[in-house]
This record gives sequence, C-alpha cells and structure tokens, in this order.
Amino acid sequence: MPDRPLRVLIVSPAFDGGGAERCARELFQALAADPAVDPTLVVRAGPLSPQLGVITLNTCVDRILNHVTLLPGVHDWTRRGGAGFLRSIKREDFDVVHLHGVVHCGLPLRGLSDLAARFPTVWTLHDEWAVTGGLAYDLRQCADPRDRKRCSRHTCFAPDFRSGFVTRQLSRYPIRPRVVIAPSRWLLAKAERCGRFSGASFGLMRNGLPLLNEADRRIPKDAARKALGIPNDQQVILLIASALAVPYKGMRYALEALKLVAASVSQPPTVILCGSDAERIRSQIPRNLPVVSTFAATNAELCRIYRAADCTVMPSLADNFPYVAIESLACETPLVAADCAGLKEIVTESGGGVIAKAADAGALAAAITALLDDPEYRALAGAAGQEWVAAACGFDRYQDTTVAAYYRAISDPSSLSSAMPSATRD
Repeated sequence: MPDRPLRVLIVSPAFDGGGAERCARELFQALAADPAVDPTLVVRAGPLSPQLGVITLNTCVDRILNHVTLLPGVHDWTRRGGAGFLRSIKREDFDVVHLHGVVHCGLPLRGLSDLAARFPTVWTLHDEWAVTGGLAYDLRQCADPRDRKRCSRHTCFAPDFRSGFVTRQLSRYPIRPRVVIAPSRWLLAKAERCGRFSGASFGLMRNGLPLLNEADRRIPKDAARKALGIPNDQQVILLIASALAVPYKGMRYALEALKLVAASVSQPPTVILCGSDAERIRSQIPRNLPVVSTFAATNAELCRIYRAADCTVMPSLADNFPYVAIESLACETPLVAADCAGLKEIVTESGGGVIAKAADAGALAAAITALLDDPEYRALAGAAGQEWVAAACGFDRYQDTTVAAYYRAISDPSSLSSAMPSATRD
C-alpha cells in the first residue's frame, strides 16, 4: 500500500436510522477520526444534514416510487443517478469498498455488481437479504399465517413479485465480495452455506457498541427510575425498538403476554415503552398496567431507560444481532427474548437472560413472570450479560478488526479465514 491513509468507500442506505444504517454511520464517524483512514460514506438523501465526507444521492423519484422500485423496468429507471455515480468511480479513487445494507440505497444491483468486481469489497451482512437473494428475513417458518402476511408488507420480508425480481437480478448481476462479515454465527453460517459468495472469506465480527463508553450505564436503578417518575418499589418491564410496530419485532405477542402477566399478579408491573409508535402501542397495553412512554435523544438518556427496567422483553420473529439486546446487557438489564436466530445466540452465549418459544404469548408471559420473581437470577444474568458485551462489542476492537479486514481483503483475502472466527469457531 502507498504511504497515505487507506481510502474506504462505505455504502449504506441512509445516514440516520438504526441497524445497518447505524452500524455504517458509527463506523464512518470513528474512521473519520483515524488519521490512517480516509473514509467516504455514500447514502441516499435524507432528513439529516450530512457531515464532511458523506455523499448523498439525490433520489427523489426513487423515494416517491419507493414501493415499486423493485419492479422490472422501474428499478433501473428510478436509480439512474446512482448508476451514474457508480460509473464515475475510478479504480484510483478508493482502495476498498465496504457494503452494508444495499436495499433501497439508491444504487442498482447491476452497478453494485460491477463495483464489487472492480474493487476489493467487504460486505457486512445485517439480515438475510444477500443470503436468500431478496428476502430480508425468511418467515415461511412462521406457523401463524398472520405473521407472514403482516411482515410481507415490509419490502422483501416474504416471497412476492419484488423478491422474485431481486433474485433474478442477483443471479444475472451477482455481487461478489472478497470478504463477508456477519455479527451473528447464525447469519454467518447461512452465508457460508448459501453458495452466493464464491471465492469469499468469511468472518464473525460483533458490532461495536459506543454505549459502553457511557458513564450513565452504571447509574443506580433508583436514580434511573426517579428520572422517569417510576416508584422504586415497582417491577418494571421495558419494550424498546427504533420502530415498535414493525411486525417482525413480534410486538403483538408481547401485548398478549402482558395481558396474561397482568391477570396473574397482585401488583402489576410498570411498562416502559421507548421508540417510535410508542403512543400507538400504549393504547393496547392492559389498563391495570402503569405505562411510561419515553424517547431517548442521547446515549445517557438511553442508559437511564435500560437501567430503570428489571428486564427488556424482545419477542422478535426474526433478528440478526439487534442493538437493543446488547445495549440492554451493557446496562446490566437482562433479556426475555424469543427463540429467534441471532437474538437467541446473544442470550445463550452471554447468559444474560431467558429464552421463550417464539410466537408464543403464553411462553413469553411465563418467562417474564419467572424472571421478575427471581431477583437473584436477574442480578446474575445482568452481570453476566454486561461482562459478555464488554468483551465482545468494544468499539475500539470492532474498528481495529474492520480495518484489518480491509487490508486483508486488499492483500490476501484468504488469510482472513485464519485471522477471524467463523460461525463455528471462536
């Protein structure tokens, strides 16, 4: 490599948002402060003013026609700006490309395929989209057809004409990175088996968590509750997500479970709702359960919310490596989590809570009640979870490992197999 900063092009759907967008944004901001790296972030134009080093693609037509952009013929037409941008990138402009979520990023699959062929490319998988060829999560295993129907309203969450088109496009224009990264063993194993990444090296890389550097994650529980107006002698359940009403988060099972909990206890627990749709969800909470709706504008406020709770309930039908789970454990608040993919993996590896059968309100209610009734186990699970997250999700480690993956992809991608853990190897 030349004696200059490593030039990295990071591709993400948006500057704001959670999941893939958050991971790419926080990584970009950290790399921008590293004199050894010169990152550029490409996102769709959005409501937040981007900072230096961010390129926004003006895809207003794409936004207007968001729900039909995967139709044959419409897809490339609405993304001509993105295709032109990709064609303008010369090999000498960047040393390596890092893809995050590429669904609705304003860039056509054909152009991304060409980009990965011209540049050493690292792809961080945040859901099953790249593995299945168009399904963000394959929910065909859901026993209740209502779950499949609800989740299919979100692009690519169930087989339909859009995901069929994507599958054909990916077959015609495959995106072949040199390095494939996933934060969960569950998704990494799927990537290794799917056959879509011929010649790539695979590595397990837990997402970094800047929240670990926040002092308020150790705030006393009584102080955290006082800030939210919750009496210290109450039991507290937390329901939190960037979008609580997204169907694959399984909130309807949490609401049914809360009805069962409310009917079985003499002193009803307080429920904290945090995230968009909180007021909409609040109207469905049993009337005898006290409810606090809130929103966190800063990491300090977020820590106080987690610290105020006795447990965080996550009834997801599908999830890879959700930030909520590792944030809660970082604040020493144990989880009641559905037996679901990467979410289950977090709980079982960390010892930070209990697992309940997915899509089963009765099992979820029983798990919530058991955890609330056992303060000693809550304390042990919270401490174990916090220790695991601190070891697995430190942001400095995440940043250093990512940069090392860039260099290995550029020089000798095959060396990554021995340098990073696989789905079955620590």
